[in-house]
Amino acid sequence: MAIKITNLPTKAKSALKDIIKSDGTLKNEKEAFFALSDYLILSEEPSAVYDIANFVARNDRALSGEIAKRSFIKLSEDEEFSIHKRRNTLVESLTDCAKGRKELNFEGFLTFRTEKYIRLLYNAVYKAAEEVFLEQEYMEMTALLRESVRETKSLIREAHIYGCFIFDEGGNEITSEKGLYLVKPDRMLEKLLNLAPERIYIHYPPEGEMLSAIEEVFSPNVIYIN
Repeated sequence: MAIKITNLPTKAKSALKDIIKSDGTLKNEKEAFFALSDYLILSEEPSAVYDIANFVARNDRALSGEIAKRSFIKLSEDEEFSIHKRRNTLVESLTDCAKGRKELNFEGFLTFRTEKYIRLLYNAVYKAAEEVFLEQEYMEMTALLRESVRETKSLIREAHIYGCFIFDEGGNEITSEKGLYLVKPDRMLEKLLNLAPERIYIHYPPEGEMLSAIEEVFSPNVIYIN
């Protein structure tokens, strides 16, 4: 039994031009549902992502734009939200909605039967927003630390970093405190913040994220020694 789809937007009709008959019934239901899914993803999804991002950002235009941008990256690169998964979710919902029906109201489908697909978009946007918020917090914290360093009196003129070891300008090792080495990155940064050196020379960079933290907080007073 051929099913008829009603209330199709013009662009959706164009996507089905080779699959839909003049009376509105479908020549091939499976092909039609894939074509409609692609239409929704390509034509309608971007505005939906922007709306969700704007909601999450509480109408902050700059923030919502950054979240939306990161969301599109998630949708294109993250397997959890892949276009294949989104397309299949829509096709499954269309197939389920069409079962036992002679007619499928497309507007009604969009309103009441796309919850699984919309959930994928929401999850992608929220995951992107989480990353953006964490980065904002990091930048704010870095700015506070940078200001703190400016206001702190320097206890040494130079700090020379060799991996997880710190030496002053006289070659004295200042990495240890009461015999305990500052092998943990947060302790190494804490030591540098307390010392507030005028210059930091990187001979061998520390591992992990410590190098970027030092660069952010002590810039432009970080110098690399080849």
